Amino acid sequence: MRRFVLFIALLTTSTVSAQQAGLTPDFATSQYAGSIGFISGGVGYDVLKRHQLSLHYGHVPEKLGGPLHIVAAKLMFNISSLRISDQVMISPFNAGVMVSYHFGSQFKSRWPSHRYPDGYYWWKTSLRAHLATETSITFNFREQRIRSVTGFVSFNTNELYLISFLKNTRSLSLADIIKVGYGVRVRF
Repeated sequence: MRRFVLFIALLTTSTVSAQQAGLTPDFATSQYAGSIGFISGGVGYDVLKRHQLSLHYGHVPEKLGGPLHIVAAKLMFNISSLRISDQVMISPFNAGVMVSYHFGSQFKSRWPSHRYPDGYYWWKTSLRAHLATETSITFNFREQRIRSVTGFVSFNTNELYLISFLKNTRSLSLADIIKVGYGVRVRF
């Protein structure tokens, strides 16, 4: 709980500092599941006009397998968009990458050298690199404080799952390695 309070204080301080430096986020986002915790929240920025960089904090409560605290950064590339009307746009396929870091004593950045030879396990338990896709629908508002609201479904897998799948296609299916998340983005 102390880490959560510390994170909120850091986020608040960072947001105030960012606003003072002219780095106000372009949107806020909230997501259920999808490798960033049971529930996550964050802020994001438009980069190169059509792409988005977002920073997230996620949490899994103890009664659901935690407590877990996760921070993540996502970079999504807008591949295709279809304008349905002046107010509605669908993005059927966006692709991206994500990096997530799990906090806690059970997660390690190194395997104990006294137990395993160097390189025996190549992955870190605390850090994951993900490939991601997203499908979204955006509702734009004219002359409002909130410019748009986007609902999205994201799919991702991480490097450990993907390599395990490629080495064990008889034992694992794509359903075993693909994680799904649902979320909302509110653009200011």
